[in-house]
Amino acid sequence: MRPYNIEVQINKNLFKARHLDAIYKQLKTKSFQLENKGNASIQQLLNHEAWVRLFAVLEPLISRQVGKIKAHQELLSNVLNLPLKSDMANIAQLVVDTQEKIDALEEQLWPLSDVRQQTILNEKINKIEAELGDIREMLAKVVHSLNEGKDMKNGAE
Repeated sequence: MRPYNIEVQINKNLFKARHLDAIYKQLKTKSFQLENKGNASIQQLLNHEAWVRLFAVLEPLISRQVGKIKAHQELLSNVLNLPLKSDMANIAQLVVDTQEKIDALEEQLWPLSDVRQQTILNEKINKIEAELGDIREMLAKVVHSLNEGKDMKNGAE
């Protein structure tokens, strides 16, 4: 297969006169109609054995032509800045790969989160125990004061 030098010249007045959305919708509609007609024709031809044998012989030529059409489609999509099916498939694969990586990272973070929560819980428990120690000391002082007051009262009697 030899390389082709394709030069595309764009009539800028065409783009000024029409919106790209309208051109894209028209191109999309026509391509779907052409695809449906082609599929219907192929289905009719597949019903005849002679045509099937002919297409088996012509398959290499047809596959080359399909390759050329795909190359032209890519050039046209680059000019019109339209994504191809392969671009969309690549994006979808990237999304799936990214989601899998995020899931793997989340699985690695869960144990760390559990350790962090346990650390926070231990810090709260230590703080509560320290406050309880302070309360015990205060209660001990109050009890001691009450005992001293009781002893003084007993001594005065």
